[in-house]
Amino acid sequence: MDIVVKGPLARAPEDLTLAMDVLVGPSGPAARAWQLKLPPPTTTRLADFRVAVWGNDPLCPVDKDVSDAVRRTVTALREAGTMVDETARPGFDPAEVFDLYKQLLAAAEHASLDAPGLEEAVVAAEAIATSDTSEAAKQARWIAQRHHTWQAADAKRRELQGGWETFFQ
Repeated sequence: MDIVVKGPLARAPEDLTLAMDVLVGPSGPAARAWQLKLPPPTTTRLADFRVAVWGNDPLCPVDKDVSDAVRRTVTALREAGTMVDETARPGFDPAEVFDLYKQLLAAAEHASLDAPGLEEAVVAAEAIATSDTSEAAKQARWIAQRHHTWQAADAKRRELQGGWETFFQ
């Protein structure tokens, strides 16, 4: 399942080495066939980095403790000479992206439904008024979505991945 996310990955930068060793690359029989070798970093000084900070958003507001920690981090980065941009954003709506994530996640989480369970989900989704845009209605539709609908959502996800890649260039 490629859609489920977990976090946080580390308490300190030193933890990331272990996390990358555990999470990235093949495991089991595939490990005999290929391996991942990342190139060494090309930049090691904070002053040579550009950092975009999305410290808060109405879609996912953060509490004061988190906001204060982000503020301290931004200050430390700037003091180290890092170019920090607190207004840079990728060119898409976070609410739309979050809905797309939830759509793909609902499909992944319910992929093991048997035929009667899927039929029940389809009947339930079809009984919902098309004007109902509540979270419960969207979840019901996403659980019962047809494969071609999922494929369109996955294509949109891949388009957004390209947008993130452009953003980070």
